[in-house]
Amino acid sequence: MTYSIIIPTMNNSKRLQECLVAIKKQIQKLRDVEIIVVDNGSTEDNLSLARQYTSLVFEYHQSKSPYPCRNLGVRKATGEYFIFLDSSCIPCEGWFEHIISFFNKQDSKDKVLLGQIVFELDAYSTNAEIADSLLFCDASVAASQNRVLGGMFVVRRTDFLKVGFFSEDVRSGADTHWGQRAHAMGLTIQYKNEVMVKYLPKKKKQLLEKAQRVGKGLYYFDRKDNQLSIFAKVTQLKNTFFPPSFRFSKKIPVHLRKNLTWLDFILVWLITYRVRMIKGLGRLGVL
Repeated sequence: MTYSIIIPTMNNSKRLQECLVAIKKQIQKLRDVEIIVVDNGSTEDNLSLARQYTSLVFEYHQSKSPYPCRNLGVRKATGEYFIFLDSSCIPCEGWFEHIISFFNKQDSKDKVLLGQIVFELDAYSTNAEIADSLLFCDASVAASQNRVLGGMFVVRRTDFLKVGFFSEDVRSGADTHWGQRAHAMGLTIQYKNEVMVKYLPKKKKQLLEKAQRVGKGLYYFDRKDNQLSIFAKVTQLKNTFFPPSFRFSKKIPVHLRKNLTWLDFILVWLITYRVRMIKGLGRLGVL
């Protein structure tokens, strides 16, 4: 079996290097793996950096979005399996070994592999970073809802091409839409927590921008798929303005929870609510 690891990137060169070093460490003795990096117009010298680790480095400048970059990577790939990996995600030890093990099994036919995305949180993490870990990138939930997360998933070439390429008109949501299309075509999205990558949570400004971007992506696909019924809008309004439960605190890792004050819990809750409202308003086409 041959694998193509497809990595879109824009700036954040330090993180890209960490990602490539981690991959190289795990595949250094293998010849059936290729790394493809597609730069989305970085102002940092990501191209020179990437060429230190792979000869398959390409550029895409027509629009700022990871999806056309991934599509370009697919067109350049020769592997039987595509591993989609964001440059902000660092593979943990055993990551590639677990991927191979999964697809070596006979019951892996017609399956898309979704791995665990672990947020890098510590005692110095901000309330916004904690909120990010509560709101986004829960791969187990995504798999149960027939979604994939662009941060890291693996699929056979034949299955990917059967479903089709990512939509390129948005900056967010095309991975979710791809997963829904895959499920509709009979593919099973399976979550494995041992296929693990580390992810750096976003600061407050980045988190709010992400919420708006995600909302706009959902609005785009709702319109495209004609999901704008009155019932759907009422449900979206409820989800947008109904406050989240304080039970969210149980999802915060214990080693962080014990260091948080009541004020911290309230601030995390407020950020969570604000992000949910921004995403919801974006989905309603207000933002």
